[in-house]
Amino acid sequence: MNLEKIIYLTKKSSFFNYFKKLFCLYFIDSWNFVLNPKTGKNSKLIKGHLYNFDKKFTYIKLNGRKVSGWYFLGICHLGDNNNLVGYVKSDNSALKQGRRMPSTRIRWRIIYFPKKVNLTLLLKNIDSPIIFKNIFLFKIPFWFAKKRIIRKIKNDTPLLLSDKSNFSSYWKIYNKLFNPNPAKSNLINYEKWIKIYEHEFKKELNTRKINQINYSFDEEKGLLITDQKKLIILKMSGVRLSDIAIKAIIWGINLSPNTLIFYGDEDYLNPYGERCFPSFKSSWNKELFLSNPNYSSLWLIDFSLYNQLFNQKKLFSYEEKLITILSYLINEKKESFIRHIPLVLSHKINIDKEKKNQNIYLESYRKIILKKFHNFYPSNSSITVNKKLSSLEYNYVIPKNILISIIIPIRDKVELLKTILNSIIETEPGCYLEIIIVNNDSVEFSTKNFLDDLEHKSSKEITYKIVNFHGEFNYSAINNHAFKYVTGEVIILLNNDLKILTKNWAYLIASYALRKETGCVGVKLIYPDNKIQHAGIILGIFGSAGYSHKNFERYDSGHSNRLNFSQNISAVTGAFLAVKKDVWIELGGLDEINFPVNYNDVDFCLRAKELGLNNIYLPQIEAIHYESKTRGKPIGKSFKRWKKEYKFFKKKWNHIIIEDPNYNPSLTRIKEDWSLNLGNPKFNLR
Repeated sequence: MNLEKIIYLTKKSSFFNYFKKLFCLYFIDSWNFVLNPKTGKNSKLIKGHLYNFDKKFTYIKLNGRKVSGWYFLGICHLGDNNNLVGYVKSDNSALKQGRRMPSTRIRWRIIYFPKKVNLTLLLKNIDSPIIFKNIFLFKIPFWFAKKRIIRKIKNDTPLLLSDKSNFSSYWKIYNKLFNPNPAKSNLINYEKWIKIYEHEFKKELNTRKINQINYSFDEEKGLLITDQKKLIILKMSGVRLSDIAIKAIIWGINLSPNTLIFYGDEDYLNPYGERCFPSFKSSWNKELFLSNPNYSSLWLIDFSLYNQLFNQKKLFSYEEKLITILSYLINEKKESFIRHIPLVLSHKINIDKEKKNQNIYLESYRKIILKKFHNFYPSNSSITVNKKLSSLEYNYVIPKNILISIIIPIRDKVELLKTILNSIIETEPGCYLEIIIVNNDSVEFSTKNFLDDLEHKSSKEITYKIVNFHGEFNYSAINNHAFKYVTGEVIILLNNDLKILTKNWAYLIASYALRKETGCVGVKLIYPDNKIQHAGIILGIFGSAGYSHKNFERYDSGHSNRLNFSQNISAVTGAFLAVKKDVWIELGGLDEINFPVNYNDVDFCLRAKELGLNNIYLPQIEAIHYESKTRGKPIGKSFKRWKKEYKFFKKKWNHIIIEDPNYNPSLTRIKEDWSLNLGNPKFNLR
C-alpha cells in the first residue's frame, strides 16, 4: 500500500484528528499562497483549482504552528511544469533544501529544522498554468529519516562512502543529490573522483593478480610485450601515458588476448599539470569514428596485424596508420576484435590548440580517406567537413524518385498538426513524400474540416492520406495500423507536436536509413526554449532508459563533443524515427501488446540491434518538440499503465540495460547530464 493511500484512509477514519496531532500531519488545506510578502497578504490554496501566475515563481506558506525536527514533504501538481523546482525556506536555516518537482506524481524529500520555524515553500520555473493535487507534510522519527537517507546514498553514490562516513556526511550528500542547481550540486570534483576510482581499479588488479604478470615496455619504440601478446602503441604527438596505463593494458590483454586493437579513455593536463576534462568513451562505435576519426588519441595495435599491413621501409603518418588498420578491420568484418578499456590511459595537452585545429585535423583525415582508403566508406557517398559541428559528414546518394512515408497520429489539436505540416513543406524535404495522418477519434469540427480539405491538396511531391483509428490511445497499434497504407521505402514516425527546422531533412535521414547495416535513425529534438530534449537514448538511466544530454543548451557540444557527432546509439525516440520498410516488416512493427504507449520505440530499436543493425543519431537534423501538449502527463490509470510497461521493459531488456555499450561505466546512471558515476565501479572490457 503506497503512502498516499495510507494518508487517504487515515483521513477517512474517526481517528484522523488523533493521527493528525500525533504526526503533525498537514495537507493542502493547511497552505496559503503568499500574495504579498511585504504586507503578509495570503490566499487559501484550493485543491484542484487552476492557477495562472504572472511571474515564474510563487511562495506558499504553512498556516498555524511552527515546525521543528524531521519531516517528510511531498508535492503533487498537474500541468506542463516539468522544470518546476521547490525550495524549503525558513527563518533561521542557512541550508537551502530543495529538489526538482516535475508534474504528475508526488515528489518526496526529507527536510529538517533544528529549531521551530515558520515554513515557506518557494516554487520556481512555473511556465504554465498549474493545478495542485496535494501538498503533504508530516513529522517522522529520526530513525526513519536516517534509514531512508542512508539507503538513498548507498543506492546512488556508494563511491563516496568510507569507513569514516558519519550521518552528518550522509545528510550533506543527500541535500546535494536533490539540489536542483547543477553548479552547487557537484558531489565530487574530478581530481578526487580519480583517486577513489583508480584506487578501486588497483584492487581489481590485485584480485586478478595482474601485478604478478611479467612484461617489458620499450617507450621509445612504443612496444609492450607480455607472455600472451605483443602490442604496438600508436599515439598522437603530445600525448602521455597515464600512471596506470601499462597495468590497465595488461589487464585488458589478460581478459581478451585475441583482441586486435585496444583503446581507452583520456583526459587533459592543464598548464599546472592538473588533470581535467575527461573524455569517457563508448565501446567501439563505427559511426562515431566516421564522424570523428580523432575520437581517441591512443591505440594499442596487435603486433602481427601491424606488420601485416605496413611495409617497414615506407613511412606512414599517424593518420594513415590508424585509418589503414581500422579500414582493414571494417572491410574484413573484424570489428568485434576492437575493445575498449574503461580507464584513463592517456593525457592530452593544450586543449585550446586542439579545439582551434579540430577542423584542420578533420580535413586531413578526409583527404586521406578519399585518396587511399575507398573500402573505408561507401562508394555512393561524398565526405565534407561540417565546420559548424566540427565533424565529418557522409552524404549518401539515394534515388531521386525515392518515396518516404510519414506517419503522424493525431487526436484533434489541429493547430499543432498545421505547424508540423507547414514545417515539412517549408524545409524542402528533398524527396517525394506520402503523409499518412492517423485520426484517433478526433471530435472537433475544425479537425474534420481541415482533414477533409487536406486530402484534396495532394500533389506530385506530397500525397496526403487520412486514416481512421478508433479506440483507446495505443501508440503502437496506431502506427501498426497506418503501416497497412504505407507504399514508401522508408517510414518516418513523427509526433504531431513537432516543428522541423533543417533543410533537406527527409533526404538526409532517408539516406542513412537506407544503408544496409542501419536499423533506426533519430535526430536532435529541442524544446521551444532551446534546451535539448533528445539526442539519442541511453540505457540504464533511471533504471531503464533516459535521454542523452537532456536540458543542455541547443548549441552545447556535450561530453567530448558527442552532441555534434553522428554516432551509433542504443535507441532513438519514436517522436522522430526513420526506418526502412523492410526492417519494419522483419520486426513485425511496434509491440502493441506489451508497450501500447511507453517504451515501444526503445523496444523496437533494441530488437533492430538484435538483428545486427545499427541505430544512429544525427545531430545535423533538428526539430522543435512541443512535448506533452497533445496527451498531457500520465496520471491515475495512465500512470499504472506506464508502471506496468516499465516493469516489463526492465524484465525483457535487463541484460542490456545493465551496461549500454554506447555509454561509459564512469558516467552517471541517475541523471541525463553525463556527469561522473558515483556508484560502485564495474571493471569490464567493452
